[in-house]
Amino acid sequence: MRKIWLLLAVVMLIGIARPVKAQDETPKSEIYLGYDYTRFRISNSCCGADGGFTGFNFNGGLAQATYNVTNNIGFVGEFAGTFTPSNANNTIIGGGGGTPSITLFTYLFGPRLTIVRGGRWTPFVHVLMGGAHSSVNLATGSGGQNGFSMAVGGGADFGLSKRLAIRGEGDYFMTRLKDCQLGDAAACSTITNVQNNFRISGGIVFRFGER
Repeated sequence: MRKIWLLLAVVMLIGIARPVKAQDETPKSEIYLGYDYTRFRISNSCCGADGGFTGFNFNGGLAQATYNVTNNIGFVGEFAGTFTPSNANNTIIGGGGGTPSITLFTYLFGPRLTIVRGGRWTPFVHVLMGGAHSSVNLATGSGGQNGFSMAVGGGADFGLSKRLAIRGEGDYFMTRLKDCQLGDAAACSTITNVQNNFRISGGIVFRFGER
């Protein structure tokens, strides 16, 4: 956690120190709507079952709102919702109770550093932290839980016009959730795991106002 706070401090200092030549090209706020693909990975055995590493492909969407405090530093609020349908790889989550469908919602906040402005390409990096809620649906029942989540990464915007751009993002995406939600309830109640995931997204950015 100390490394995370150090990274946040570096992002803030670089943004404050770096000048921008074309200040009128910085929008006051931005809205991003995009497709979200997440590769979710369980990091150890579930409820006594030797499942090893199991991956899930989540698909969905995300929305981000950014307020640019300076020409290089903005603060981001994000909400994302993704889903994986019932399939054989989900058996480990079901704890032997079937192959569930899984829904994951996350809400993240944090600073974003825009590295360069003034051209069509606008690269950036960010560190976002917040919460996650996952829910599992089985024929025999359902369950849900809340936990911590964090996204560290960045991307780039390609300007289509003064008010529109397309964006691509990639993040290391960490969640802290119990690997097993149903099945052996006694065992699951004592297990909290860290999942080291990866996500990518792409979509459109709407820009408003000027700094």
